[in-house]
Amino acid sequence: MPGQFEEQGYRDPVDVLSATECQHLLQVVRDVSFPPPLDWHKGHAVTSRAIYDVAVNPAILDVVEQVLGRNVVLWGATILQRPPGAIHPWHSDMESSAEGVQGVSVWVGLEHTSAESSLQFISRSHRLGPMLQDARQERN
Repeated sequence: MPGQFEEQGYRDPVDVLSATECQHLLQVVRDVSFPPPLDWHKGHAVTSRAIYDVAVNPAILDVVEQVLGRNVVLWGATILQRPPGAIHPWHSDMESSAEGVQGVSVWVGLEHTSAESSLQFISRSHRLGPMLQDARQERN
């Protein structure tokens, strides 16, 4: 639904992976032989076929293509682990939020996620100007 994304800056959740697929992916990334990301912390799409396959999942691509069109580039992919109760700091994903960039970020919860534990979004914040990190740095 491009209208919702353009207006609010985010899209309602979609089903991407089954519980079995999530457990399989978790086994892969927890294996000691899981390769490190290439070049930067979001470089897993080029070192892990399992991560790449999630990133190009048709359920994700359908939504991304509705917003951006068919010619898209997978810029980064990473796995984050948070202990129970951890707070994910407020931020903007710089690679999709920088001025003049047409991009989106996708978050896929794999384990112990719910509406209460998922990321929180500030509606329409994509229209406020500089990214949060830029404003924070500007003000020390």
